Amino acid sequence: MTDEKNKVPAAPAPAPAKKESKKSKKKPPYYVADGKAVTCLKGTMLAEGDEVKAEYFPGGMDRVKELIELGVVAEG
Repeated sequence: MTDEKNKVPAAPAPAPAKKESKKSKKKPPYYVADGKAVTCLKGTMLAEGDEVKAEYFPGGMDRVKELIELGVVAEG
Protein backbone atom coordinates (compact mmCIF):
# COMPACT_ATOMS: atom_id res chain seq x y z
CA MET A 1 0.00 0.00 0.00
CA THR A 2 1.41 3.40 -0.95
CA ASP A 3 0.47 6.99 -0.40
CA GLU A 4 -0.59 7.95 -3.95
CA LYS A 5 0.22 11.64 -3.53
CA ASN A 6 3.85 11.19 -2.41
CA LYS A 7 4.50 7.70 -3.84
CA VAL A 8 5.97 6.52 -0.56
CA PRO A 9 4.89 3.53 1.48
CA ALA A 10 2.04 4.35 3.84
CA ALA A 11 2.51 3.89 7.57
CA PRO A 12 1.21 0.56 8.84
CA ALA A 13 -2.09 0.57 10.69
CA PRO A 14 -1.73 0.51 14.48
CA ALA A 15 -2.19 -2.87 16.12
CA PRO A 16 -5.52 -3.35 17.87
CA ALA A 17 -5.42 -2.80 21.63
CA LYS A 18 -5.12 -5.97 23.66
CA LYS A 19 -8.00 -6.69 25.97
CA GLU A 20 -7.11 -7.41 29.56
CA SER A 21 -7.97 -10.88 30.70
CA LYS A 22 -10.45 -11.35 33.51
CA LYS A 23 -7.65 -12.59 35.77
CA SER A 24 -5.71 -9.33 35.44
CA LYS A 25 -8.80 -7.27 36.34
CA LYS A 26 -9.43 -9.24 39.53
CA LYS A 27 -8.23 -7.34 42.58
CA PRO A 28 -6.53 -9.07 45.50
CA PRO A 29 -8.55 -9.67 48.69
CA TYR A 30 -7.01 -6.56 50.27
CA TYR A 31 -5.33 -3.73 48.38
CA VAL A 32 -4.26 -0.12 48.90
CA ALA A 33 -7.18 2.21 48.16
CA ASP A 34 -7.12 4.71 45.28
CA GLY A 35 -5.11 7.82 46.10
CA LYS A 36 -3.51 6.21 49.17
CA ALA A 37 -0.13 4.70 50.07
CA VAL A 38 1.14 2.88 53.14
CA THR A 39 4.53 1.78 54.50
CA CYS A 40 4.98 -1.74 55.80
CA LEU A 41 7.43 -4.31 57.16
CA LYS A 42 8.07 -5.47 53.61
CA GLY A 43 10.53 -2.59 53.48
CA THR A 44 8.77 -0.65 50.77
CA MET A 45 5.93 1.76 50.28
CA LEU A 46 2.76 0.14 48.96
CA ALA A 47 1.05 2.34 46.36
CA GLU A 48 -2.59 2.38 45.30
CA GLY A 49 -3.71 -0.98 43.93
CA ASP A 50 -0.86 -2.94 45.55
CA GLU A 51 -1.81 -6.11 47.41
CA VAL A 52 -1.87 -5.88 51.20
CA LYS A 53 -1.12 -8.96 53.33
CA ALA A 54 -1.39 -9.33 57.10
CA GLU A 55 2.27 -10.38 57.38
CA TYR A 56 3.31 -6.96 56.04
CA PHE A 57 2.25 -5.25 59.30
CA PRO A 58 3.01 -5.58 63.00
CA GLY A 59 -0.30 -6.63 64.47
CA GLY A 60 -1.18 -8.66 61.38
CA MET A 61 -4.83 -8.85 60.40
CA ASP A 62 -5.90 -6.54 63.25
CA ARG A 63 -3.83 -3.75 61.67
CA VAL A 64 -5.22 -4.50 58.21
CA LYS A 65 -8.76 -4.16 59.63
CA GLU A 66 -7.81 -0.80 61.18
CA LEU A 67 -6.47 0.38 57.82
CA ILE A 68 -9.74 -0.67 56.17
CA GLU A 69 -11.67 1.43 58.71
CA LEU A 70 -9.36 4.38 57.98
CA GLY A 71 -9.96 4.04 54.24
CA VAL A 72 -6.34 3.30 53.42
CA VAL A 73 -6.97 -0.33 52.49
CA ALA A 74 -9.92 -1.65 50.47
CA GLU A 75 -11.33 -5.13 50.12
CA GLY A 76 -11.36 -6.79 46.70
